[in-house]
Amino acid sequence: MLSDSHRDLHRALCIAQETRGSIVGRVPDPQDAPVPNATVVVTNTDTNVGTTLVTNETGYYEADLLIAGTYRVMAQSAGLKKSIRSGIVLSVGAKAEIDMRLEIADTFCELPVSMQDCRICILDLESRPMGGAHAAFFGMQ
Repeated sequence: MLSDSHRDLHRALCIAQETRGSIVGRVPDPQDAPVPNATVVVTNTDTNVGTTLVTNETGYYEADLLIAGTYRVMAQSAGLKKSIRSGIVLSVGAKAEIDMRLEIADTFCELPVSMQDCRICILDLESRPMGGAHAAFFGMQ
């Protein structure tokens, strides 16, 4: 049976052997609501190796078992602007918390074009509150 001092030494040695880190965070929208199912890519810029994740229902993501190095985190979701954070230095055994706020995209969409029925849908996102987009359709026949 180990004494308390031996147990503490053993615990310290186990912690000292940790060679990997993690990058975690949340992905909120402009109103601080979580963005579930957002795509998050965590890339080691030293090796150019990336890990693709999807946020859970609370907008949380976690990239574990990352080697020490410099990272870039990119988050995106439909209807929102892509967010990128670069130059994140991850040390051995560290946990970096990187939240990735996604802003409303300045968007217009083009519907499929055919010579018989051409329509373009323009979404007016700036003049309406969140969730209240105004659409104008223009048609040619």
